[in-house]
Amino acid sequence: MLMNSIHINKKLIFYILFKDVEVANDKEDSRSLHITIHKPINNIYVKTSPPILNAKFTFDDHIRCMTAKQNLIKGRQR
Repeated sequence: MLMNSIHINKKLIFYILFKDVEVANDKEDSRSLHITIHKPINNIYVKTSPPILNAKFTFDDHIRCMTAKQNLIKGRQR
């Protein structure tokens, strides 16, 4: 399983599993991504879990936005 750490000001905040991350484009703004991180599921009978983080990220331009989305999707496929 691939994990990614989120660093802010050189402090480790938390680890996430890529399989628990959802990425969606914003329909109104091509520079924005909606990212949802779900709590890992421990029960095999439960299909969905509540989100830990539900955020909208706005990038400087469309290219950076698509690059971030592509990297997140590529990380999920590994």
